[in-house]
Formats: sequence, C-alpha cells, structure tokens
Amino acid sequence: MSKTRFPILGVVVIGLCGVGGYSMGRTARGDAYRAEISRESAVIVDRPSPRDRRTEEDPVAGFRGLLEAGSRETDVWKVISRLPGAAIPEALRRVAEARGAAASGTEETKRLDEIEAALYFHWAESDPQAALAAAVAIPETHEMMAGIRRENLLKSVMAAWMRTDPNAAYRAVKDDEKLEYYGRDQLVRTWTPANVFENLELYPETQDLLLGWYCLGTATDPASRNAMLAALKEQPEMAHRDWGYQLLFRGWGQTDFHAAMTEAQAQQLPKIVKQLVKDNISHNPALALPWAVKNNLPPDGKSWEEGYQFWLRTDGPGARKWLAEQAPAWESSGHTDVVAGFLAKEYGLSIATQHAATQEAARKRLSDFMEKWQTKDPEAAGNWLETAPPPIREIFAGEGDPER
Repeated sequence: MSKTRFPILGVVVIGLCGVGGYSMGRTARGDAYRAEISRESAVIVDRPSPRDRRTEEDPVAGFRGLLEAGSRETDVWKVISRLPGAAIPEALRRVAEARGAAASGTEETKRLDEIEAALYFHWAESDPQAALAAAVAIPETHEMMAGIRRENLLKSVMAAWMRTDPNAAYRAVKDDEKLEYYGRDQLVRTWTPANVFENLELYPETQDLLLGWYCLGTATDPASRNAMLAALKEQPEMAHRDWGYQLLFRGWGQTDFHAAMTEAQAQQLPKIVKQLVKDNISHNPALALPWAVKNNLPPDGKSWEEGYQFWLRTDGPGARKWLAEQAPAWESSGHTDVVAGFLAKEYGLSIATQHAATQEAARKRLSDFMEKWQTKDPEAAGNWLETAPPPIREIFAGEGDPER
C-alpha cells in the first residue's frame, strides 16, 4: 500500500476527519477521537441498543409525522430508532421527496439531512451491507453540499457497523480505493496502544496504512501519544515502525512544534527532526526557521525562501527583524545567496501586494545588499542574478523598468 495515499499534512492534519452523521460515539480511545459535529448532521453518542428502545403502536405513522411541516419533534433518533428495518427504504424515499420540495440551504434541508443520516445509521444496525450499498449508489457529484451529504451518509453507515463488527465493516471497504478511508478512519478509533499491534496482524496488506493513520490520530492526545511512543519502542523489528514514528511526530509537530522536536532529539531520530523542520518551515516558519538556525541546520534554498515568504504574509515586521539579525551570520558562513533569496522574496511579495511604500523599502534593502555583494564577490553575485526572478534581474541587469 503506497504511503503517498496519506493526504499529509495540510493543516491536518492531520487531518483526521471526524465522523459526520451518526457516530459510534465513545470508543476506547477516549475524547481525543470524539467525532466532530458536521454542519450537515448531528452526532449521536451512546445510542441505546434496539431492545432498550421503547416501541409505539405505529412507528411508521410517527415517522411520517416527523416529516410534516411544523413538526415539533426534537428527538429525531427517538422516532427513527423505532422503525422496523423493512420500512427504511420507503422512509428514505419520503425524505428524498421532501428534499425535492424544500429550498436548498435552509433549516428544513439541514433537518432532512439529519433525518436521512439517522435512517442510514439505523439501517446499518440491522443490515449494514444493504445500507452501505444504498449509500454507495448515491451518485457522486462535484456540487459541494451534495458531496458532503453523501460523505456523511457513508460515515453514518460505517459508524453503526463499527459498533457491532469493526473488522467486517473495514473488510467491506478496504479494497475499494474510494471507500477504504471511511473504514480505516473509524476502525483505528476502536484500537488502543495495548492492542494496536495485534489488530494490525489482521491486515498485513494494509498494515502500513493503518499503523500510520493510527499513529497520526494519537498525536494530539498526550496520553495516547505517550503510550504509543512507548509501544513503538518495544517493536524494534517491526517492518513499518519508522513510518509509525514519522506520522506520530509529524502530527504532533503540527500542534506543538517544540515539544515534538525535543522528544525527537531525545530519542535520537535525526530523520524525524529533519522532517519536522521541513513540515513546519512551510506553514509555521516563525517557529521552525529560528529553531533550524539555532540548531545549526544548513539553509535549504527554495523551501526556506517559501517559508520566509509565508512568514512575511503573516508577520512582516517579525520576519524582517529576524532576517536582519540572521543575515550577517549567513554571510560570514558562505550563505550570502540565501540572504539574497530571502530579500528577493520580500521584494516579490511587495510587488504582488502593490503597496508603494512597502515595495520601495523592499527594493532598497535588496539593492543595498546586492551592491555590497557585487563589490565583495562580483562573480558569485552575477551567478545568482542569472537565476533570479525576472523582476530582480530587471533591477540589476538593466533589463528595463520592473514596474512597467
């Protein structure tokens, strides 16, 4: 299974996607994996078992009342949980009919989405294969709200199935590239550091994918994270151990860069340290760039320049102050080209923002620096200019007016 299937690690993260629709609620992994409430559907936690639900004389009539305009019933689940499984397809047809008559984006459509998700959850309690097939049969679409609705229904089905037979639920989708995520995301929520390796043995063909996703999920919960770090230490021969470490630390670094770095260094994991720097320079350069410099990491050209530009967008004065303090050390250690690249990013960003005063100040800083460099080492300065962005070459190579 290719590790590139992880959508890492945008803002994440780490991504871990909460269960929309009707979730399986509390799992052994506790609050760290509590489902997020989707805008399109409510979360139901700790549903009573079917035998504990009260029955009424005509549950189908009760459901029809739920769809009536002006219904005052606030407990959707109380009504839907009484429906017999055989009545659910017809109930879903009625929901679709009601949605067709409702204006999109209204409270009514949100309520219908909630009812629909509850119906799929209840259906999956008794016949998960049929519920999954029905959810999968909903046409895929590029329309955002319709796509969210379909995704929430798939999550609702998987959440219900995971409560009764998590391994069967995952096996039903693991070989389908479009559905595997829904099973993986919820399967690992049922695991703990104490049983994760035992559970992984059930899936040798997707072991790396599941381990990585589990480790990523432990990153933001200190208790689970520390337990998993200890568990990984006890598996020195495990084939995908390094991959598990990488995902755990990368997820941790997204939320607490310094703590993750301290632990990675303490465990003597140089590859993890390097990866954490790379990840965080791209989206958290105010922490990562000073850390990298303090720990004597050599500048990494383009990626550091891009990180600096991101810092300029979020805190221009702070970024410029840091560079002014750092530039002399880089120049004296043979990294004058790095300083030039950072200043070029400043000037390029000032052009993009079209702020005259900022642009003039950035141009002056770059001009003063280049004049000094050309005097000290004209060959090196000339070589750098040959690969500089066009606006920079226009200033220093006489190619015309850069503001034209």
